Amino acid sequence: MRVFLGLYSEQLSQETLTSTAQLLSGVPLHDPKDRHMTLCFLGEQSAAQLERLIEKIESCYSEGLFRPIVWDTLNISDFPRHKPKVLAVTGSSNDHLTGFQRRITELCGSELAYQFIPHVTLAYLYQACHREVKFEAQWCFNQLRLYRSYTQQERDAVQAKSGWARPRYEVIKSWML
Repeated sequence: MRVFLGLYSEQLSQETLTSTAQLLSGVPLHDPKDRHMTLCFLGEQSAAQLERLIEKIESCYSEGLFRPIVWDTLNISDFPRHKPKVLAVTGSSNDHLTGFQRRITELCGSELAYQFIPHVTLAYLYQACHREVKFEAQWCFNQLRLYRSYTQQERDAVQAKSGWARPRYEVIKSWML
């Protein structure tokens, strides 16, 4: 199964965020339960590999290395700017967030294959419109989550009745920060 690690905050379900994004997007938004900040893609993993990864994270967790991460949001905009694919909440990075992302990536045995640019995807775009609106807030990410990505076939089989885009992810394990 395809998996990744991400950060979650209850603030990702705020009605203000949803209503602002709906005005901008014109496309179905991700279900608020699917919203997260991706830290590290792990790709296809076997059950044994996942078990070892969870053990490593549990070990760090028991040592008290995790604590909540505060992130300052700036905008809701097309992302990334050079070739927009999604509507996202964007914001500035900070030492704690960047350090945590590096530590998680190293813990997973992954390479930093891309520059980490903090953002939370709200919807996939079919056409970039270069939209942007100020959305200044301070969010506290209080959970590290291990997610499984649904395949396209699985998403098609599970139609969301809520009006959101079809579910994309399943939480396998969660740790409080």
